[in-house]
Amino acid sequence: MLATLVILIVVLMAFGGFIWFFARIERNPIYRTSRESMLELLERVERGEANDIEWRTFLSVPIRHDDYLDELRLRCEYLDDRYSRQIRGQLLSRQGREELAKVIEQLKQYDHKEF
Repeated sequence: MLATLVILIVVLMAFGGFIWFFARIERNPIYRTSRESMLELLERVERGEANDIEWRTFLSVPIRHDDYLDELRLRCEYLDDRYSRQIRGQLLSRQGREELAKVIEQLKQYDHKEF
């Protein structure tokens, strides 16, 4: 009786381990924006070098690991709503790019260290 119980527990633990392992493998990819990659993208948008797909991806994915970066992303989303245009490679109007320059300056001054 005791041996059967031990075998049952071992089998259940092994089965649970397999389920946990495959659940970890099948996870959705994580889009984790860093300060540096965000800065690089925003500077490219300001210069008119970014494409619409990467800009829309950045705007649409919340930055859950850093509240301040997400706050800046939300400001960029507001700028896009207010100043969006797609003429001659520019994603934002002149005024939108001027406002974006302010966001870029704030981002340059942000010195968050991840541990």
